[in-house]
Amino acid sequence: MRQGLDGKITILCGVDAGGRLQDCSVVHEDPVDEGFGQAALGLAPRFRMAPESRSGVKTEGGEVRIPLWFRLPRQ
Repeated sequence: MRQGLDGKITILCGVDAGGRLQDCSVVHEDPVDEGFGQAALGLAPRFRMAPESRSGVKTEGGEVRIPLWFRLPRQ
């Protein structure tokens, strides 16, 4: 925030039986080495997947890519 940067990150995570994300890793980070990837990984435990997709397929054991944008408010 102090540097006024926005960040764009994609994390890749596995899904457990309860819909919780596990074994997440950063697969894209821009800009790199500014802490956005670590921030995204810190948010991952708050996310949940539905136990089944809309078509009835179990999400357990699947993988999900989650894009995140960190943006400062514009004045």
